[in-house]
Amino acid sequence: TEFIVGILRNDATVEASVPMLLFSYYNANGDLAWVESHYLERSVRPQWSTNIKIPLASLRGIKRAEVPTLGHADYLGVTREMIKGPAPMLTLAPGGDFSTINVQATAYARDGGGL
Repeated sequence: TEFIVGILRNDATVEASVPMLLFSYYNANGDLAWVESHYLERSVRPQWSTNIKIPLASLRGIKRAEVPTLGHADYLGVTREMIKGPAPMLTLAPGGDFSTINVQATAYARDGGGL
């Protein structure tokens, strides 16, 4: 099994209570092939870092399913061309199920405020 290994830092001023990493896997043609999320076991305090080690996805045992749809859903019509610069990608070792991966960090953050 291959892993993404690194450090996730919270540069915010509030605790990242439920940190999540969103992995977008792309094939050799640049097409989105698989998406998955990973929740971290612990919160990350403001201005602190945590080590991560997350296994990469594999397509072994997964079969393609054709699901009929009536349309296309997007987020307010935003396209990659409208976003400045290409999405950051990590190149994966040749011969695997995927060619590149994009990792995005997000979190639920408590502000500690009251009503």
